[in-house]
Amino acid sequence: MTISILLAVYASNSMGEDVTSQVAAMVAGGNDDVAVNNGSFGDPDSGATKYFLAWYTATGLNSGNPIGLAAVENATVDLIPSPGYPAYYFNTAPQPSVAQSANTPFQVKRAIYGSSNNGFDVTAICQAILNQGGLIVDQGTTNFQLALTNETFGGDPDYGNTKYFAMQYEVNGVTAYIGGAEGQTLSLGLIPAIAKAELADA
Repeated sequence: MTISILLAVYASNSMGEDVTSQVAAMVAGGNDDVAVNNGSFGDPDSGATKYFLAWYTATGLNSGNPIGLAAVENATVDLIPSPGYPAYYFNTAPQPSVAQSANTPFQVKRAIYGSSNNGFDVTAICQAILNQGGLIVDQGTTNFQLALTNETFGGDPDYGNTKYFAMQYEVNGVTAYIGGAEGQTLSLGLIPAIAKAELADA
């Protein structure tokens, strides 16, 4: 079975990194189990819990459409399910796109809400929320709020299991990453936090 990694993100509540190349290297070596930890990806935010998304295709799964999975630090994500898995696993539905509004500095490139079994592509939902100013709790703030709940994202991609979230986005043209767990509310600032590894390379 051929796996193509389209995007992988490893991020905390405030900053993260694109780890697509690292996950692609694991897959190229014949491994479909991704160890989600600092040993695999480095640590973009020391002391903070990190979250992970994988956006990929695999022959024979999801009718060839991309699959989105999400997990928390120290989990293992199996990109290829074992035989007999439930029909709703690995079943990310294609979604229409939503354009960035002139009213927001945010452009959502990819966002996934789910578990290591199944995930929703919530890119369009996140863009629509941010186009409207986010879930603002204080009109004087420069932060945009994003609540990570089944209600926000239109349903539950994996009943009975905790869901996780990660997102790649741009704010005023600067690429940034953020992640979280079900029940959290993320705050997106107009000046994105940059992962320590990126600062070291600057």
